[in-house]
Amino acid sequence: MHTPHKMTNKIIFSTAAVFLIFSGIQPVSVFAKPFNLGSKITNSTNNANEKEPNYYESPITFFKDRWKKDYNFALNTANKIYTELEQQEFPYSLEAAAIVFPELIRYSVFQNELETLMNKFLAYASEDSSGFSIGLFQMKPQFAAEVENLIANDSELKNKYSSIDFGGENSTLNSRHDRILRLNDFFYQTEYLKAFIEYEVNVLSLENEDIQTRINYLSAAYNYAICTKRDFLEEAFNWQTFPSGKPGLYFNYQKICLQAADEFSANKITAKELSTFQAQ
Repeated sequence: MHTPHKMTNKIIFSTAAVFLIFSGIQPVSVFAKPFNLGSKITNSTNNANEKEPNYYESPITFFKDRWKKDYNFALNTANKIYTELEQQEFPYSLEAAAIVFPELIRYSVFQNELETLMNKFLAYASEDSSGFSIGLFQMKPQFAAEVENLIANDSELKNKYSSIDFGGENSTLNSRHDRILRLNDFFYQTEYLKAFIEYEVNVLSLENEDIQTRINYLSAAYNYAICTKRDFLEEAFNWQTFPSGKPGLYFNYQKICLQAADEFSANKITAKELSTFQAQ
């Protein structure tokens, strides 16, 4: 049985959030997406792309060459996610692991900054700060609230994902606080991911498409916006937005996902390794 939080933590976090608000700290400005934290990303990717344009076609090669530690972390974690979801008989386990792979790299690069208590306080102190990405899968509270809304309005999803059936409530400090704590929990992030995938596969009619096509659409929807229209997502297929989030820069998110799927689908982990991961 997974519980989203302990009452003692809730009291401490809530008190800190109120203190920040009354101290005049503005979450919306302080807690913006951390482009400025990634100077090493900006420098290394810009230099690499200028001198070695083949990295555009093979971002996985760039990560292996330049961010080996972050790449290994992402590869091993995605592999474990893939194996666990397969054991749960989730029909889109490879797609799920593939579309979060870039976020696992982003998480590894920014881990120290992303895991500070100050960031957690700011994330749920205001509705304006719901755009910050949280946890291994770098999910935004706004994304999670949208998934909750989808579950609340779909009887099949509601039955499957009762553990995150919270109706998208976002108007109170407690609701935002609890969502942040869920997003820091591997079990809940996985449930949000699975529910999102099932919704998108259904609404975009991806059931009979090949895995590559599903990864393209699902990764675009995951990275940019939960969407019901293929043509909107197709516009993003050629964008170079990772890891900055700005069109025209760096690497293509879909290409990273597709190349990662090839990498870890060929290297399944053992049951012992999965057990160790689950115990962490």
